[in-house]
Amino acid sequence: MARCDCPRGRALLEAERSKEPREPRPPVISTEFALVAAEMMDGMDFFPAGAGARGMIADEIAAMCASEDEALWLVKRMVRLYRKWPSLVELRFVYCEKHHPLDCIQPTIEASEIHPLGLPPEGPPPLEPKMIAPGPEQVAIEETLRDIHQTVGGLVELKDLNRMQPLRAGIVELPVIQITDANRITPEQVEEAARLYREAKAKQELELTGPDFDPDQAAARDAEEAEAEHAQNERNSDVGKSTDAEGSGSSEGL
Repeated sequence: MARCDCPRGRALLEAERSKEPREPRPPVISTEFALVAAEMMDGMDFFPAGAGARGMIADEIAAMCASEDEALWLVKRMVRLYRKWPSLVELRFVYCEKHHPLDCIQPTIEASEIHPLGLPPEGPPPLEPKMIAPGPEQVAIEETLRDIHQTVGGLVELKDLNRMQPLRAGIVELPVIQITDANRITPEQVEEAARLYREAKAKQELELTGPDFDPDQAAARDAEEAEAEHAQNERNSDVGKSTDAEGSGSSEGL
């Protein structure tokens, strides 16, 4: 049974090879079948056309392959790996990469001359996962989750009672006064404070609207104060203009 070209398959193949006898064995496939297998590689460029060369290739196939299935596998593998016929050495190298030859002769090269980095795997390359662009719904979900994380993080900081911030400079702590029967405010004191407030309010209203209050005099007094303020503003403006003119004249003289 042929092993796959994966690391585990190669390890199992090496283990099987170690158990196989190392003594050379005679061919097990017929010369006619080996010649047919060699003819299957005729589609490769520069494949030998002479009968003697093709007979030598068939003998090499028969000397290595332990079954007809292995011979068919070898020619198919060669056609897929090479566009041009490489050599008998390359043929043996490809076979010995997966199987143990009957004649126990290992290839004389350590690496393929056409594939120096190693033979490509037999199966198709693994498919790379395709990156799918997120749709509008996915974007909305991600934004919602991000907002939730930010909100929860803010609540955690606010609810962390162990994180006490130091008092800012300039803040004075008010003394705590213990309320006792001696300093407790009584309803009588509240009533007395309200009475005093009402008397003061009534006195103020009496002064504003008493018998000696003259609305015309109050209006005239307000007009005089407004006129005096306007005159003062004009004098200040004239002083500023004269100062600017003097400064301008000094600049021109320089």
